[in-house]
Amino acid sequence: MEFIDFMAGYAILAVVLFSVGIIYKFGKTFWHRATMRREITPKTYTIHPVKQRSVLEALYMVNVSTFTKFWAKANMPTFMSHLLYHVAIGTAILSYTLSGITLLMTGKIWTLSIQSMLLYVFDWFSMFHNENFALLNSAIFTELFITLFMIAVVLGILAELTTLILSALKKRGMISPIDEPTRMANIRTNGLPRSTKGGYQRKIIGLMVLAIVGSLFLQFMNVLDEHIAFYIHGTAALTFIAIFPYTMLFHEIARWRMLTGVKRMVNRTTA
Repeated sequence: MEFIDFMAGYAILAVVLFSVGIIYKFGKTFWHRATMRREITPKTYTIHPVKQRSVLEALYMVNVSTFTKFWAKANMPTFMSHLLYHVAIGTAILSYTLSGITLLMTGKIWTLSIQSMLLYVFDWFSMFHNENFALLNSAIFTELFITLFMIAVVLGILAELTTLILSALKKRGMISPIDEPTRMANIRTNGLPRSTKGGYQRKIIGLMVLAIVGSLFLQFMNVLDEHIAFYIHGTAALTFIAIFPYTMLFHEIARWRMLTGVKRMVNRTTA
């Protein structure tokens, strides 16, 4: 049995694990919310009057300002590495999604074998790929996206290496003062308190992301054989999909706390 056949079976397992995990997680959440005992309490406002904010303003405050007001000042290397890391992995996921959409648009998803579909999804920019294949049936868009994707890959590698180095040096905390009082008091904290479970998850996922983007980069630079690069990239990506609902990655799509923060800010019950 060739490795591509193993990947075909692994792909089915990954999709099953992902689907079961997502259904369980969302089902559990909705069940708890539906059966949770709610008591009618008066709305409590903050002591000082809070400016009325729109939903868009609240979304910006919760998702952007919280990072720029703290992390960007407290630890710029960590802030930039996290930003570039999410750009890289987001671009990779977008490439898989666009490949899947292309298979649906062309109808090939109903005629190709699982092995062939894996090549289309995880190996679409390889030099030995089918010349007739184009993302969204647009050759121009494909070339543009390949360029953007390779930029994201390089940035993702730099970001992940930076994160790993900072972790090894224990410089993931507040290494720079964030405001005048902390600057005057010279308050700094190199270590970033994290649970053992969460810390290991982050490191393992970080190494997986490094394998996903690193194999593509080495293939692009003709350092790594294209078939080996495909196997590494595809296997790591399928593992990423399989474990998604069971790790901290699930919170990337289930942003319950973020939604609660936005709601409270719109209702002026928090600053």
